[in-house]
Order: sequence, then structure tokens, then C-alpha cells
Amino acid sequence: MYERIYGLEYGWAQHLEGSYFPKEVLRSDSQRGRQLWYLDNGSRSLVRSDYCNTAVVRWTVREHEVALAGQAPTTLVDPVPVNVLRKKILATVNNCWREILAEPERYRNRFYQAFIVLSYCRLLHDLHNGSTGSKRTGAEWAKANMDPS
Repeated sequence: MYERIYGLEYGWAQHLEGSYFPKEVLRSDSQRGRQLWYLDNGSRSLVRSDYCNTAVVRWTVREHEVALAGQAPTTLVDPVPVNVLRKKILATVNNCWREILAEPERYRNRFYQAFIVLSYCRLLHDLHNGSTGSKRTGAEWAKANMDPS
């Protein structure tokens, strides 16, 4: 099925991404980190991965709910405490920074420079607010709240 979707002549057909959560795994934070079937951006098939099975994804699904059909996400996902969300965001900040420092040449290009700045703006915004937001929201927050020098 994913091979067929990928072959469609629509720009987004090659950029689908997401995981399949069984209800019992989605509900409980104790199931965080368990591997799920995952379709990566640009992929044509599912693989097992814990990529989406995080506190940040659970918080976002619950708090920025959009139900296309069926139950509201607030009935499917237990609340994620803000301290758990912040702890995960801080771990992401530290892990990404270590990766950048370990391989600086890999990140010396226009794409990664912009991506890193916008990602860190978003992460700092999310840490400050105890919620998740977009890169655009993070950039706007950083412009208004961070020292430009």
C-alpha cells in the first residue's frame, strides 16, 4: 500500500510520516519507548521504531487534538505532566547538541544551519512554556524574548 501511495503524483505522497499506536500503548505513558510500526518521511514501507512513541508526541496529540473520525484524543491519551514534557524536551536539547558537536562538518550547510536555529528556538519556547509549538512559533518567541547579541 505504501509503495502505491508513494508512486502517486502528489507532492505530499512521498512525505508521509507517522506511527501506528495500539490504543493501550497510546493511552499510557508507561508504554513510552515501545517500538511501533512507523513510516518515515520519504519511505515506501513500514519499519519498527520508537520514534513517535514519546511524551512530546503524546502531549501534542492530547493537547492539540484534531479528530478526523472516532473518539476525541483526550479520551485516548492520559495527560502528560508538564515536568515529564519538559524533561523530554531538555533531553532532546542536550542530545542534539552532542550530535552537532560530535560531527560539526555534517551540519555546516544552509539547510542544517537554518534547521538547527529554528529547532532550538522551538525547543527553548517549549521548555519556557511547558507546551509544544511550531518552529515558526519558536522563532517568533525567540525574537521577542531572547537577547539578539
